[in-house]
Amino acid sequence: MFTCKRLLPVILLTFLIFECNRCILIAGNSLRVRVQYHPGEDFLRLPEFFTGKEFTGDKVIVRSKEQREGIYFYVPLNKSNSSLSKANSIKLDLIDSTSPFPRSFELSVPEEVSNKKTLLIGVTGEDWKEKSMDLVAWKIVLMDKEKKPVFSSQSFLWDHKK
Repeated sequence: MFTCKRLLPVILLTFLIFECNRCILIAGNSLRVRVQYHPGEDFLRLPEFFTGKEFTGDKVIVRSKEQREGIYFYVPLNKSNSSLSKANSIKLDLIDSTSPFPRSFELSVPEEVSNKKTLLIGVTGEDWKEKSMDLVAWKIVLMDKEKKPVFSSQSFLWDHKK
């Protein structure tokens, strides 16, 4: 019985520390960029069959080439990060397994960002050959009209590319 009285406060204290650390990590890293490969058919939606135009739903999709198949970077567009709605252009640098040197992509952000939830930045077509490439490191910078950064994110390995 004596050990049970001590065990309960230890468990509660451990749980409290875990929850506090989790809240700090979430608050400090509230914008987390996710990376995922998509085949072209992942973007087919029923409305496209009727209108002939790609249906993007609550996403803004920007691609390096017109083809849909490729690797995509998901940037959340929340109301809490309203500065992202001022983004006018994107600079994406990445290193893949075919070369140790970074490749750069300059992309424009369309006007319709305001009511969307996610920005998808795609490296598609000839720019990304999924069968022969693996992503090693990346860096994304969203800039406003004056080319001032409004958002920046990078992979852990980007700092170690030198």
